[in-house]
Parts: sequence; structure tokens; C-alpha cells
Amino acid sequence: MLCTLVTIPGNTIAVFYWSLDDIDARAVQVSFLLHNIALGVFAIIVWAKAPTFGLVADSGCRNNDTVQFVIFGKSVRTTNVGLRGVCIAMFSCFLFYTFWVVLFKAQWMLREQKLKTRRLGEVPRLVAGVGDLQKPDHFEEEVAGVAAPLPELAAPVVRHKPASQVFLGMVTPKQLLGTIPYIVYIIVTTEQILLRNGVGSQSNDWTLGQTLAMFMLLSVMMDFGVAIQKGAGRHWLRWFGKGIKEQMDNNRENVTGVLALLIR
Repeated sequence: MLCTLVTIPGNTIAVFYWSLDDIDARAVQVSFLLHNIALGVFAIIVWAKAPTFGLVADSGCRNNDTVQFVIFGKSVRTTNVGLRGVCIAMFSCFLFYTFWVVLFKAQWMLREQKLKTRRLGEVPRLVAGVGDLQKPDHFEEEVAGVAAPLPELAAPVVRHKPASQVFLGMVTPKQLLGTIPYIVYIIVTTEQILLRNGVGSQSNDWTLGQTLAMFMLLSVMMDFGVAIQKGAGRHWLRWFGKGIKEQMDNNRENVTGVLALLIR
């Protein structure tokens, strides 16, 4: 459940930030959408059947009543009705938000593509009309005015970010500032859950899943280091500060745009 709490909010934030115009980002968003659906549905089932989840249904066993879940240092039974209701509502909101963002961005992308197609369809007609001009100087101005927008219109269709730039877009400084404290809280909470449920001694035995998780964590850290080296080089601190400022400006613009849509 802690894994679900960690991944779904991060995925929903990533889905909101990444552009659908980029092929790599689009593929990652689709995978995140499927990931959110699977984990969200699984989490709702777990919390809905918390008293008997994972136990034999016809045995009448309710050992889950003694399991403690830690929230900001306080122990709460996992079968508590209030806790279960909050968790089910939270995961339902995450799923709804993910669907809403994806549908909104897909509709926006289709609208932009229609506008670009309409503009490209008007260019040949404008070019044909240039031949009727009589003055040479006017002819040059019109040709320059018609030809200039062509690279700008075609750029989003043929340009795609390299893999390193895509990764830098995934892990931004602003996201790290919010992610690191959140992960620290999850780590501390996990240790408290293990201790308060009397299974802390079992965590000393490394299983295959724990080993694979550690390798995955090291892999992400190495990829992030390589991305910083390629994107920023020696001036990584300046790049980090610049990235934070850009993210704050983007957040301000996004919030302003959403508020403008809601006001309309």
C-alpha cells in the first residue's frame, strides 16, 4: 500500500506536466495511465476488504484487525472505517484526476493539430496568389511573409527531444524538492509500521524483491547523474537553480490558465 501511495501521486503529477506532442513522453504517459489504473483498482479492493483481505474467506479469520497503520507517527488500525473511507476516496480521486488530465490533454492536442492542418491548407492558396502581384518589392515581401511560417508549423511534427532531454524533463529540480521530503516520510513511516506490528526483525532478511528494488533505485540515481552531466556539466548548481525558477514560472502559468478556464 505504501508503494501505491508513492507511485500514484507522482504519476498523476508527471501526466500533468509532460507534453503529448513528444513521442517518448506520450509513451511514458500511456504506461503511467495503465499503471495508475492497476494500482488504483488494487488499492480500492484492498481497503474495501481490509478486514479479510489476504485471508481465507470462509475461515472467519480477522487477523487484519490487529494490523497498525502509522499516520504522522500515530497508529491507526487498518480496519478503521474512517481510514478505509479516506483511502478509498483518495485513490478514487487519483484515478479520476488521471483520466481527466489525459482526456483534457488529448482533446487539446487534437485541437492544435486541426488548427495546424487548417493553416497548412491555406498556405498553397496564398502562394498561388503571390503570382498575381505586380510590384517586385511587394512580391518579395509577400513571399517572405508566406515562407516564414512554414518551418514553425512543421517543427512540432518532426522534432522530438533526445532521450537525455526527455529524462531531464521527467526529473526536474522542482519535483525533486517536493519528492525527497515525501520519500523520507515514507521511509520513516515504513520503519514505524514494521516496528509497531512486531515484524521489524523480519526486515533484516533480504528477499529477492528487496534486492531488485535496491538495484532499481541505484539505476535511477545513476541515470539522473548521467542526465545532469550531459545537460549541465560543471555548472550543475546554476542549472539546478535555473530549473527551479522555470518550474515555478510554469506552475504559475498553469494555475493561471486553469483558473481562467474555470472562470469562463
